[in-house]
Amino acid sequence: MSIAMAPPREAQVDLVIEDGNNPPLDITGIAAFFAYLPWIYFESADGTPLTARYGHPGLKEPRYDLEAARISAAKALTVEARWDKELPRKVKEETPAGEEVPGAGSAIDVAGFRYVRSITAGKPGLSVLPLDAAVLAHSRIADLRIAGAGAKQIPYLVEKADEPISLDLPALEKIQPPRDLSLGGRNGTDNRSYYRLRFPYPDLPPARLILTTSARVFRRQLTVLIERNPLNERQRPWTQSIAQATWSHSDPETPAPALALRISSLKTAEAMVVVEEGGNSPLPITSAKLLLPAHRLRFFRGREADLRLYYGRNEINAPRYDLAIIAPSLIGAAAEEVSLGPEVEVGPVKTRPLSLKFFWAILIGAVLILVILIGRLVKRA
Repeated sequence: MSIAMAPPREAQVDLVIEDGNNPPLDITGIAAFFAYLPWIYFESADGTPLTARYGHPGLKEPRYDLEAARISAAKALTVEARWDKELPRKVKEETPAGEEVPGAGSAIDVAGFRYVRSITAGKPGLSVLPLDAAVLAHSRIADLRIAGAGAKQIPYLVEKADEPISLDLPALEKIQPPRDLSLGGRNGTDNRSYYRLRFPYPDLPPARLILTTSARVFRRQLTVLIERNPLNERQRPWTQSIAQATWSHSDPETPAPALALRISSLKTAEAMVVVEEGGNSPLPITSAKLLLPAHRLRFFRGREADLRLYYGRNEINAPRYDLAIIAPSLIGAAAEEVSLGPEVEVGPVKTRPLSLKFFWAILIGAVLILVILIGRLVKRA
């Protein structure tokens, strides 16, 4: 398939494929073919080396007297010149479209954030910082803050990327069915397979679960369940269905396509996959991965060498920076990609709430003490 495209402004472009309700299309290769490049005709009298300068967006196309010889240039006897190695020149760093970049913002109290990560060093100028699964699980995007020396904020823009974050999940672990799901057939046997699915973090955003199999001819009904704990002593553990689909393939000569399941935001690091096997042998599930929405931050790095990303603070709102005024000229502009260091948890550890039994024990104890005190007062009276 050939796709014509306009000249890009940056070194990286995104290929977006609308998959509909199907699994992602397996792209095996991409090649870029440039448009026809013109020849440059010029005269060199004594054959001395010449220097070509380019990369000045402010200059207009030149007009030379040599234009009069355009018709006969292609028929003239010429010598082919060759490019030497490119020598980049140091130019004054400017912002796109010449706008003035807002400086560092106000200082923040970094002690209130639960997580902090270092940002790799880079050159001064526009930088882009991709966010990973840990940030998506432990933040709301609105509570992200970049800070430098003196805990002063570095303004940023949030950009949603088209290509999702792909996380390879551990192999599915076959488990015994829970009591509330184990249903015996006519022969007293369960015709379903149960698998434990583990996620790297418990609070991931809505995503797509991709499953693959080595089987060629099959038809199965799959359900993804979440096990919920009881809310009180009278309630039993229960399961909640978060995704369901029919997976089938009928061509023995070709591999089966992957199954894509949309799942909602999870408050747990585990889920259960139930496969309705019917009268067949268990369907082999060879791999599982998660596709998460991708975001990245665009910001201007000054001379600060030590920048950090803070997040994990639910009570604050999204920041408002003057950088948003020039957002149209920054989104898609050439930028240096930087990365995040390891995640460090620095905030206070959340305390566990009192269990129901412990609460009633304290309440009963307080009532008994109160009864004893009232009895003593009555005797004295």
